Amino acid sequence: MKKRTLRFYGAAPLPIVIYLLSVAVSLMYTICRRQFLPCALIMSALTAGGFFLFYKLRTRPKITASLVLGFITAAWTAGTAASAWSPGGDVSFMDFLFTASAQFVIPYAAAAIFIFSLIIGFIGFYFSVMSPRPCFLMLLTFIPLILSARTARELPAYFMAIMAGAFVWAAANSSQYVPNTMTDPDWRALADSGKIPDKLIGAVPEVFEDKSGRHRRVALSLAAAVLAGLLALILPKNTETPLKNQLDHMAPQQGGYNYNNALSNFVNHSSVNTGNNQNTGNVLFTVKTDTPGYLRRWVFDSYSPDGWTVLEEFDMGYAGWEYNAANSDIPGFMADVSSARDELPEDIQALIAGETYISGGRQTMTINIISASSTRVIIHPDRMYDIIMPEECGRTYRTKREDYFTEAAIPQFGSYYVYYSVPVVNEGTAGLDYYIYEKLIDAAMDANIITNARYSALKSEFAEVLSYSYATASDGVTPELEALAQEITAGLTSDYEKAQALEKWFGEAGFVYDLAFVPEHTGVEYFLNESRRGICSDYATALTVLARAAGLTARYCEGFTMPQSCYNAASGLYEITGNQAHAWTQIYITGSGWIDFDGTRYAAEAADEELPMIWLYIAAGAVVLLILAVVFRRKIGWLWFCMTYSMRSGAGRVRGVYIRARSLAAAVSGREADSMSCGEVRQVISGSLSMPEQAEHICAAADELFYSPEKRTERDTKPLLRELKAVMKRRRELKK
Repeated sequence: MKKRTLRFYGAAPLPIVIYLLSVAVSLMYTICRRQFLPCALIMSALTAGGFFLFYKLRTRPKITASLVLGFITAAWTAGTAASAWSPGGDVSFMDFLFTASAQFVIPYAAAAIFIFSLIIGFIGFYFSVMSPRPCFLMLLTFIPLILSARTARELPAYFMAIMAGAFVWAAANSSQYVPNTMTDPDWRALADSGKIPDKLIGAVPEVFEDKSGRHRRVALSLAAAVLAGLLALILPKNTETPLKNQLDHMAPQQGGYNYNNALSNFVNHSSVNTGNNQNTGNVLFTVKTDTPGYLRRWVFDSYSPDGWTVLEEFDMGYAGWEYNAANSDIPGFMADVSSARDELPEDIQALIAGETYISGGRQTMTINIISASSTRVIIHPDRMYDIIMPEECGRTYRTKREDYFTEAAIPQFGSYYVYYSVPVVNEGTAGLDYYIYEKLIDAAMDANIITNARYSALKSEFAEVLSYSYATASDGVTPELEALAQEITAGLTSDYEKAQALEKWFGEAGFVYDLAFVPEHTGVEYFLNESRRGICSDYATALTVLARAAGLTARYCEGFTMPQSCYNAASGLYEITGNQAHAWTQIYITGSGWIDFDGTRYAAEAADEELPMIWLYIAAGAVVLLILAVVFRRKIGWLWFCMTYSMRSGAGRVRGVYIRARSLAAAVSGREADSMSCGEVRQVISGSLSMPEQAEHICAAADELFYSPEKRTERDTKPLLRELKAVMKRRRELKK
């Protein structure tokens, strides 16, 4: 009887368990990335343990089903109960699983690990051992892939490659059913030897397959893995931007917007860095402008370690904002005052003596929405004073924090035209504090340098700034942050110089801009004191809070940048994608207005640790070649032997030909090749294959090699390969 090894009644456990572990690790990378290593280790242990437990209970399907349902129900109940007790603040169990929560909640993670370990362990066991179905087994890979797409935490290519390779190995080593009867001598012998429990005799079929069936299964498994990889590439991923929300996430509200109605169309929470920062290149909108810069989307006011939120008193939308905006150009006002300073009182002249103030001028910008979005938020440059929207958008509204929105949604491919004043910094405002600036506005009005409308607009905007400063001055500021800000700005008196010092400090202190970094905590103290590595939202948060700690009026902004890399020379347009999404800080500089400052401007770029795509293709090709080499190793070995035959020594030729002839004789006779003598090989080839001449030449050469080495130099070994090929050809003909 041919010797066979029983492996889980046909399934090899090691490849299957490795495949299940690859799925478990990928899943933990998706939903528990902040605590990936311990969670992956725990889930790997539970998944492997579940697999072996279900195998142990394979003859008791009712108990197994009850355990699976009971454990999953208990774990889900525990997770939802923990959600009811709010251990994660505002994050529910469902949020933790499906929305890439920034918070890591231990009860949620424990419940999720337990649930998915049972599911993966049971499905892996059932569809590889009890009812081998490679297609159903492959469905396990879609659990991390779907969650990755749903939570916007993109799964790296190497995770998908590992799962695909492990799946091929597992599918090739799953059970393969071959019909059997109780009269099958091999099956009967295994049963008699005690290797098969009595209760399984007659119930479990023989589980071995021939070589051709195995090759077909490996080929089909490889094709299925390639298909799964292609599907993973085209799955929709919500990774347009490192920010939390995108254009099409604006939820329209009922009832419209009127004066003193809260602006709830905007998101109420800023983005938080959770390590989910992979972007796509889909064009969201295009911009035509001669002065590229920042495009603001919205502003946030109040800081907490979980991100920025809005203050209700500045969250009111009102129409007719264009009247004040057209008259409140601060740099233009300062330029007019400096040119007519002789008309001011002497004490006011002394305050601005020797300074020349400039105006940035006025420009236009065209923005065309490309993304299939439904948004009422107006993306805009700073100092916007007028806008022409599509008629169907209705009226436009402005908040006290300078967010803008429309009465009806902006249509796809809808264009709007923005008129704005170019922001400039008049560095000579070092001596202008809030009191002096307000006094200057009053003096300009008294001297008829400005009109009543301009005076009203400047005073109104200044009142908004003062109100904002009082409401947010200490927000997020701690004694430690205040001490750090004072240290950075020591010896500086100008607000602009202080803001510049704070902005440059991130470069001087060795901070690194790293989209791939996964922070352990989200608070500003962790970023400033421990990691010193993060994305734009981390830098904008830190700079805003430090500016406030230094006594400056600052706010956190989110929107887009327009680098030269996104400029299309053929169309003359800046094509803005998710890659240009950004967060930065605006600091109010007296005499200049709100000015953009960006902590990432001086930070070092993280080294690119990703392999170029060509190396990924090379690695994938190497894996495929390795799999093919394992599957077709005998044919490749034979081809190599034939190619190198003429380069071998005489002894090497004889030994190689004889070993292959002996393997062929063993396959024909059903015996073990190692136990066959040279005479037995001659007898099988001569009798069963009717090739006595070839058998004599091959075996005689082998006898001389093994027993009469002094004669081996007299024999011509070149024809031996031709005779071996003839024997192999006869074997193939007889099999047909």
